[in-house]
Amino acid sequence: METRENKNYSYCAAIILFLGIILRFINLNIPLGVYVDEAISGYDSWCLAYYGVDQHLASYPVYLKSWGTGQSALYAYFGIPFIKAFGLSISVYRLPMAIISCLSLILFYYTFRKTQKNTYWLLVVFLIFALNPWHIMKSRWALDCNLAPDFILMAISCFVLGYNSPERNNIKYIIASIFLVLAAYSYGASWLMLPFLTIFIFTFLYRKKRIRLSGIALCLTTMGILLFPLILFAIQLFTGGEQYSLGPLTITALSSARHDSTVLPYGGGIWNSLYYQLLNAIHLLVTGDDTYRRNTFYLIGQFYNLLGIPFIIIAIVYLIKRKGERNIFDALFALCLIASLPTMFIVDPSVHHWNVIWFPLIYFVARGIFISTRKAVWRRYTFFAVITCLSFGFGWKYITFFTAKDTPYPSEFRVDLDEAITAAKEKGCEKICMYQAFAHTLFYDPVDPHIFDATKKMKTLKGGIEVAISYAGYELELPEEIIPVHGKVYIIKTSDLGNYRIDFNKFHTQDVSLYTLLWSNDTK
Repeated sequence: METRENKNYSYCAAIILFLGIILRFINLNIPLGVYVDEAISGYDSWCLAYYGVDQHLASYPVYLKSWGTGQSALYAYFGIPFIKAFGLSISVYRLPMAIISCLSLILFYYTFRKTQKNTYWLLVVFLIFALNPWHIMKSRWALDCNLAPDFILMAISCFVLGYNSPERNNIKYIIASIFLVLAAYSYGASWLMLPFLTIFIFTFLYRKKRIRLSGIALCLTTMGILLFPLILFAIQLFTGGEQYSLGPLTITALSSARHDSTVLPYGGGIWNSLYYQLLNAIHLLVTGDDTYRRNTFYLIGQFYNLLGIPFIIIAIVYLIKRKGERNIFDALFALCLIASLPTMFIVDPSVHHWNVIWFPLIYFVARGIFISTRKAVWRRYTFFAVITCLSFGFGWKYITFFTAKDTPYPSEFRVDLDEAITAAKEKGCEKICMYQAFAHTLFYDPVDPHIFDATKKMKTLKGGIEVAISYAGYELELPEEIIPVHGKVYIIKTSDLGNYRIDFNKFHTQDVSLYTLLWSNDTK
């Protein structure tokens, strides 16, 4: 019979889950502005929604060419129905990320309730998962690669449900396999981890007599069929072949690949690269900081790392010693962590590059806290007090940082540029001129991709990144001296005006939030 205390823990876990969902959905205009990768992916999604091609006129690409260096396409496809229904805007394009993030937590919660009887354990897990700073931050903006960890969490949940089925039910395993496929389509760096995870999990299930060889064959066949276009893309990527079509799909050819800058991106030979990889990995794991404020805050990290790492160690040591207390979640998250080791050794340490490792580590933080607090009520209440204070501290930091429009706000988020573009278009000028923002202008003022392709002039930056310096209606490079030209309106960040030679007597000016509009005196 369930005690009153157990019922209270169960109710609190449900309330915490609901609060976590609210935190991921409320006011998706924050972070303010649109990030460059959000912007270019959003424009591709808009093009696919209305024209069936991306900005490069590729029909339903398996992988977006994007900047020339590539970007996973799955998020853009998820954005299509929302853009069709509500138009292209920041909050609309962030909706799929928020929805999928919440669905992963809901499925995880359902699985936990179905398979784990200890309600205090349930509460601990969802205090750590639902109020987790990394997952809240990544759920509130549309970085395509951040879909992958949610699909892996969904896959683990389905494997657990299949494991606990009274009969061998391949349907749950097939669904889990499909989620792993979706993770592969979400993020290229996950390819280092997912093959190992697939082998480890099916080997584990087979040894536990929870799946037959026929069931494994069925799951792998399903995965192979669904992954076939992505496999063709991977072959094309690493062999440098030409772009081609597979029915309505396009097997994309990239100008240069992003893995060149994310896989051991240090000079000086392999040992030097491994040395710096180790140093940066330790720094990221201990401080939780990769310097990119869009991903993390210093010392808050992914799970309040300085406080969380001791609990990870406690959990791992305890579970190694006491095999009888291990559960199916312990096993699968351990396999997930082991499968992530190639990523940790090879991929440049940053929060989004390492996104496949955070859920396993977060789980073992929760496991360590549960092991440390379950036998003493005062420890439980100490844990509740600490996690409440940390959550409020993180919330205050997040809101104050991402609603401030000035420095040190991440420069990749162009704040209030949409207002400046709208004001500039009202001037009736033929050209809008600003500095390097073609992804943002296409997001806020999307044009027919056929027109964009026909009129664009491109420039290649460091790392093989291709940017448009002009296209129909826009010029996206500014000279040192701004000269009034009939039919042109300039958009310059007000704080940057001092970087240019400007005779303001020759211009009309208008301040629009963080920007100043300038246009010729002879234009009304």
